[in-house]
Amino acid sequence: MRVIKSLDTIINKSCTDNVKTIRKLKLIEISALLVLSLITITICSKSSPLYPFNNWVDPNCLFTVGKAVLNGKVMYRDIYEQKGPLLYFIHTLAYLISNTTFLGVYILEIISCFGFLLISYKICLLFTDNIMYLFPVYCLCIYASRAFEQGDSAEELCLPLIALSFYFGIKCILQNEHIKYSSWFAIGVTSGAVLWIKFSLLGFYIGFGFFMLFMYLKNKWNKELLFSFLMLFLGIIAISAPVFIYFICNNSVNDLFKVYFYDNIFMYAVEDDKNKLIQLITHWYIGLRNLISIYLICCTFIFISCIFLWFRTKLLLLFYTLTFIFSFAFVFCGNCRAIYYCLIFSVFMPLGIIVIKILLSNSFQRKNMNTVYLFPLTLISSCILLFFLSPNTYLIKYSKEDLPQYKFAQIISQKEDATLLNYGWLDIGLYTVADITPNCKYFCGLNSRNPDIMDTQNDYVNNGKVDFIVTIYECDFELYDCIDIITFENQKNTETTYYLYQLKNS
Repeated sequence: MRVIKSLDTIINKSCTDNVKTIRKLKLIEISALLVLSLITITICSKSSPLYPFNNWVDPNCLFTVGKAVLNGKVMYRDIYEQKGPLLYFIHTLAYLISNTTFLGVYILEIISCFGFLLISYKICLLFTDNIMYLFPVYCLCIYASRAFEQGDSAEELCLPLIALSFYFGIKCILQNEHIKYSSWFAIGVTSGAVLWIKFSLLGFYIGFGFFMLFMYLKNKWNKELLFSFLMLFLGIIAISAPVFIYFICNNSVNDLFKVYFYDNIFMYAVEDDKNKLIQLITHWYIGLRNLISIYLICCTFIFISCIFLWFRTKLLLLFYTLTFIFSFAFVFCGNCRAIYYCLIFSVFMPLGIIVIKILLSNSFQRKNMNTVYLFPLTLISSCILLFFLSPNTYLIKYSKEDLPQYKFAQIISQKEDATLLNYGWLDIGLYTVADITPNCKYFCGLNSRNPDIMDTQNDYVNNGKVDFIVTIYECDFELYDCIDIITFENQKNTETTYYLYQLKNS
């Protein structure tokens, strides 16, 4: 009991009510966060120039679709992949920067990381100051984790979008003032962006909406509620209009809804025959187990944050809990629970680092230590740890010539205007390295029960409609010869064997 009372005293004494006079960030703070973002992504993401290539299948699927769109194909109608259209438009932009490398993606990841760190820092400043020295550690906990995966996930790109609304919500509660209309427009834009990147991440906004409805009605902000909803709606329209214009102009709105919504909800992964409610509970149980096992550091920060908010303000604890529960419920409602699904919960971590800062500050004060000079020390230490703890840095020791993608591309380049099919598995990156736009709608295998995928791919194979086939399976194709086999460490301590087949007599 004494420990709890002591913690209560420390938190209330340390968290000055500086939210009413929110200061602008200093140039040196912004510069420090930008440098930190650059270093973090450079070390941790396989999209970085430090690495020979980002050989993760998910970014290569996105990059191939982005390239196909720029080369005249209509997404969903002419090229099939199930993620959101805005995500493909983003990778179209990346393709314009570099068409055979992930340099463009690398730049976008730095921008995303910088945005997320900037907003996280502003959240911390709502409660305390002089916390910059802990942000290298904050980066280490997030970007060196298994949840970060290999770089360039939808979750990673959505972190700053959701964090911005999180910041507006916290500020609203602490100030007990309604959110500005311009901020509601920004919330509309970011929530609309998340909708068109990966709609399963919208759970946060559902919880956010329920809480804000309660908050506005509780404070009798009835007029403000109406105009806030209007600005939110306008923000969603602003980001959604270009998406609909693209599909309307290409006469493919039905393809958008069929693939992005229907196929993702009803065709993605494999379901058993259990009762739907039992299935859902099972999914959430496994999701919670995975979150704890994969991203324990995040769970620890969230637990610390809840303790902090219990002492700080119960209303903020309600907001925090509600948005987390809805986020969790949406993210893990499906049967597929990839490692990188956990990354989005990093949004809830900034409040945990505030507690660490408070406890450290009290210790430093007793020892008369100045924290201003700690940032260079924590930055250097975290950079070293990023290199050794990130599961991706193993790939730095390889050169491009070691990768199967480049070896296969060299063979394919000997045939003019070669065509390629990535058979039965997610895109391994050969389309990217060889700079080939697929001539098959179902350009790779996907985690989907859609029978058209393998039926179409088998038709291409059985009728010799492509010059080359790349796959991770040893196959006995009647019209193709296996011309190369390479086994490579595609993830740390995990090897995959790749097969390249060529059309006979071609």
